[in-house]
Amino acid sequence: MSPDGDCLLSEFSAVARMDVRRDGRFRCPGYLNSRLVGMLVPLHDPAYGAALAMDAAVAAVIASPETAPLVPAHLALAVSPAPRVAMLLVHRALADREGYYWRTFPGEVGAGTVIAAGAVVADRDVRIGRDCLIEANVTIHPRTIIGDGVTIRAGAVIGTTGFEIASLDGQPTVFPHVGGVELADRVEIQANAVVEAGVFARPTRVHSDAKVGARAVLSHSSELGARSLLASGALVCGSTVIGDDAWIGPGAVVGNSLRLGNGVVVTMGQQLTSHLADGMVAYGGKVMVKDKFAALRRLALGRP
Repeated sequence: MSPDGDCLLSEFSAVARMDVRRDGRFRCPGYLNSRLVGMLVPLHDPAYGAALAMDAAVAAVIASPETAPLVPAHLALAVSPAPRVAMLLVHRALADREGYYWRTFPGEVGAGTVIAAGAVVADRDVRIGRDCLIEANVTIHPRTIIGDGVTIRAGAVIGTTGFEIASLDGQPTVFPHVGGVELADRVEIQANAVVEAGVFARPTRVHSDAKVGARAVLSHSSELGARSLLASGALVCGSTVIGDDAWIGPGAVVGNSLRLGNGVVVTMGQQLTSHLADGMVAYGGKVMVKDKFAALRRLALGRP
């Protein structure tokens, strides 16, 4: 899913309505948290200037007139009154280039896989491994790669467009979601869950042996680590990465662009807006180490 080649920033000056001050090459649009090499990123908030200077993955920047002085001299630079809108226009132009973000292929289904009547699987750009089960009323969109032994329960939707939006000419406009989805071996997606496609070149990923519960949503460009459990009705917002062996409880909401370490716990109904280090627990609006949480729980239950 890597972009095929790179581009000059000046190629998009007209279509993106921006003034190129220092020309240079980039590989694909992204955000500072996108972890893509050779990125073109928007800089509309001076608060992100320090992070920009430290991010070796960035090759080019679309800045506002106010933030342009913060862009290091070695980076290509364009200026726009609306940097995020300009990046949307660049991204949309690249998405229209055949083969830039994705090389199309005929659909593939591995031996032993069962696809129930009523499931809708795109006939191109979907690869399904061996011994999978795709239940009735599942929808699998193009640009989806599924490993071996994966189960997708009834009504689940894989690879749909998510809620990444910019205001273009006064109208809310959805970014093209070109990154697709990757489900690793033995993943289970339960009934009516949604796994959205990645926005840029990186797919939304569910790693091996992880489970996404009924009616849960894993938003665009996010990752769910190996053996992690996203319980029923939970929502993980865009570009958030969850480590291995994590538990996200029923109805929990995990904010966008967060990093959650290995073994974290977000309890039922929590609204999380901050990063969590390995082994931490978000409970009752607080964050604590797992041992302390276990001790408090035993105390509340009257157990030694």
